[in-house]
Amino acid sequence: MHSPGILYLTITVFLAIGSINSQNNLLFLAFGFAIAGFLLSGLISGPPLMNIRAKRLPPPPGAVGEHAEIRYALENRGRWLSAMGLEIRELAESQRASLVFGTGQSGGVLDLKPGASTVARVRITPTARGVHRLAAFSVTTTFPFGLFRKTLVFEQPDAWVVAPRRVALRSMPWHRSGRDGATLSATASRRGQSSEFYALRQYVPGDPTRTIAWLPSARLGELIVREQASSAPPRLWLRIDRPSPSVPPHLVERAASLVAALAQDASKAGFSVGLRGRGVGRMRPVIGPKQVRAIQTAMAGLSPDEPLSTNGFEDDGEAAKGRSLRVTIQYQRKGRGRS
Repeated sequence: MHSPGILYLTITVFLAIGSINSQNNLLFLAFGFAIAGFLLSGLISGPPLMNIRAKRLPPPPGAVGEHAEIRYALENRGRWLSAMGLEIRELAESQRASLVFGTGQSGGVLDLKPGASTVARVRITPTARGVHRLAAFSVTTTFPFGLFRKTLVFEQPDAWVVAPRRVALRSMPWHRSGRDGATLSATASRRGQSSEFYALRQYVPGDPTRTIAWLPSARLGELIVREQASSAPPRLWLRIDRPSPSVPPHLVERAASLVAALAQDASKAGFSVGLRGRGVGRMRPVIGPKQVRAIQTAMAGLSPDEPLSTNGFEDDGEAAKGRSLRVTIQYQRKGRGRS
């Protein structure tokens, strides 16, 4: 029973006292209606709620300060009664988790008919980055009169990756970086559409005539086609070391956000992005949104307390060969720098 039910029960007690003392028929009638409403509120919503089955769908990655939707699949296995006014809420197992998820963030289903299923969404705005543990969620109803709060708790452990807060970077002159000393393109040993030569092969019907190598064809007495090499995307190495316990927390947050933003912007500019550093490991440069998510996940776990997982990280010496653009992130405050 929650506060509206307690208030309702208090009024019902006063009605009972007043009707007994005054022997007034209208007060007895009001007291009877109050008792009937109390009993109906306790009996109607219970059986449909017990027929509810729910599970949390895999949560998508989130970012600090941005709305994220966690979805839940609900099914009503009852035959006769609908489940009404269902409210879904993620349960925080610790004080830190309650700060991460915030308060009052819930979703719901107005009417779930017998034998029906649906997907409910709960919008959460995380306030701290990290790999947060989701322990359980609740399905609650106060139907029909809001006097009783009936709750089912579904224990379903899961992990939710929250990336650092997205920061807007100044426009980066990615296309001019090559003139600043970094080699932004290289020719890979595979077929493609660049201007670099790859190999010769026999002509196959359908090959463009402009690709025919006439001199080798005349020398061998058969048509020979010239294949071009494919240009590999330019590489960007991001270096950040695991912070020491003496580094202020706000500098750690700023550095994690900067790495995540650089990875996203560089990937959009056509770079294959890699990550390396002491206590962080090495992630070989790869282009695409999957690599950006992997780097954001790594930055979600950046902490002086625990070393980052090395899953997905590889040792790659390309960063030391001068063939990539390199960016080093430092934990720095006025007058002093921490690397």
